[in-house]
Amino acid sequence: MTLTRGYGRSQATLFDDNPEEIFVGIGTLINHRLPKRPRKHIFGSGCGYGRRPHVDETFVFHAVRGPDSARELGLPLDRAITDPAVLVRTVRPPRTRRPGHRFGFIPTGETIDQFDWEQVCARLGILCISCHGDVDTVLAAMEDCETVLCEAMHGAIVADALRIPWIPVACSENVLAFKWQDWLSTVGFRYEPSRVQALCDQSSRLDPRTRWKNTVKQVLRSSQLWSDRWSLPLSPDSSAADIDRATEQMLKAAQRPPMLSNEATLLRHTERLEQLLKQLHH
Repeated sequence: MTLTRGYGRSQATLFDDNPEEIFVGIGTLINHRLPKRPRKHIFGSGCGYGRRPHVDETFVFHAVRGPDSARELGLPLDRAITDPAVLVRTVRPPRTRRPGHRFGFIPTGETIDQFDWEQVCARLGILCISCHGDVDTVLAAMEDCETVLCEAMHGAIVADALRIPWIPVACSENVLAFKWQDWLSTVGFRYEPSRVQALCDQSSRLDPRTRWKNTVKQVLRSSQLWSDRWSLPLSPDSSAADIDRATEQMLKAAQRPPMLSNEATLLRHTERLEQLLKQLHH
């Protein structure tokens, strides 16, 4: 069985190079992009991006992320458990040392690519944690925070699993509320993020010629001379006032009461997923 994305590569007798079966685990991966031919073992993944797949006999649904994914796929609601990233708590011991930071911030990859959020975080004494980092580095950084502000959903899921209080924030309109609510329904919360000003500094990173071309595109797009065949220009760089506003909004978000799911609920979900994984293994 080929590992698409999921719960560890240490399960050597489960994950191999057999292309006839694939394991679809952590991620919003259930859509039309899944390959048609192989047998697909769906283990906690969710819907949200792309089109609904044509579900046939090649799909084996062990679990999905939440009730919204189950309804979207026409599955019994008992297939909705929670996001399998919760299983990190089975391989990561509880933190024992005192955190060095009061707050951390975990933006989405898109938000990181749009702007250097280190400068906003530095103003507030917040540790900026990049989701592009390796697993051990990201987990260690999260554990060094009393509370994490999460735009990245899996930042919140892992924080919750490791019993680190968290606060949902959204810096981009592209954050998918469906997938957040799908997961949050399994732990008894609603998705109500604190809004933070979106920021951009991509234009300033361009070489002079590319920056000039981007400026021309911005002008053309605001006029009637634009063609849909052209690639879109980058967003204009954020002003100092925009950065100040985002800083104020981040500070306000940090003052919210943090969230943490019920331990008994989390334990029940973890045990169900572990049992399903053992059944799949055998």
